[in-house]
Formats: sequence, structure tokens, C-alpha cells
Amino acid sequence: MLSEIEKKNIQLVKDAMDLILVRRGDLLVSGINALKGAVALHPKNAPSDVAATIHYGAYELDEERVLPRYIHE
Repeated sequence: MLSEIEKKNIQLVKDAMDLILVRRGDLLVSGINALKGAVALHPKNAPSDVAATIHYGAYELDEERVLPRYIHE
């Protein structure tokens, strides 16, 4: 559940341009250059969540289905 501050921050970002929220631990994949290796993992210990353009997709990993040895921060 998002706090009121997080909701306001998301609305400010939406007003600025089309961005997505990338939460700590999310897998970020480029919709344009994924085949060229434009894939990243936002570290779980990062100081905050971040924003990315809509040209990326952010995915929460299901640790019961993903083999952790193949996912590196």
C-alpha cells in the first residue's frame, strides 16, 4: 500500500511525463534494446525506488519461481 507522500510523488511524475515506478528488487527490461542487453535489476538495498521512461518494463520477481543464482544485483 502506498503512503500519501508516495501517491503525491507518483502524481507529480505522471504530470511531468510518462514514467513508470521501478521498485527495489524489480527487473527492468528495455522495450527497445532488450536483445542488446538492456536489462537491469534495481537492487533490493537501493536507497529508494526510481522512475524510468515508459520504454522500459518493470517486473517484480517471484522468488518461488525464479532461480536466484541466475539473478545478480
